[in-house]
Amino acid sequence: YQPELEDIALAILSEYPEIASMEWPDPDEGGQAFVQFATPLHYASNDGKIRLMRKLIELGADVNADRANWYRSVLSWAANNARLDAIQLLLDSGAEATSLNAVHAAAFGGSSCGADEAKDYPAALQLLLDAGADINDRRFHDNWTPLQTAIDSGKTRAVEFLRSAGAEE
Repeated sequence: YQPELEDIALAILSEYPEIASMEWPDPDEGGQAFVQFATPLHYASNDGKIRLMRKLIELGADVNADRANWYRSVLSWAANNARLDAIQLLLDSGAEATSLNAVHAAAFGGSSCGADEAKDYPAALQLLLDAGADINDRRFHDNWTPLQTAIDSGKTRAVEFLRSAGAEE
């Protein structure tokens, strides 16, 4: 995340507004398919670029896009990095709290952060649950619940939070 690049992205978007509704068509240049079908809103949400997110949404970006090959939904990309302001903006803009992989992403926490317990994954989980997410959603790897995901990823604070909220393994 480089904050100064948000202004550049906004300038590009002003010149080419059609970018807002595009999907990444293929695997990345190294052949990794995880980026395939991700949208600009996925990336802006992942990085917590709120001004860019607002502009993308204004231009018609789908807040419920869920075809990305990695964590599927836009909301899951924000949740994976505990971008609380991005999660709230997406929810306020009509994103479904039950969107694919959102709760699991918050439980896993941290594509770019490794075992970073400093990020507030419990708060991300709380936002999602308050908005109607299923604490025992099994639409993930081998029908895992969010609690199983948190245990497997070693996110002790997320494990504690999910257990205190009554989550099942």
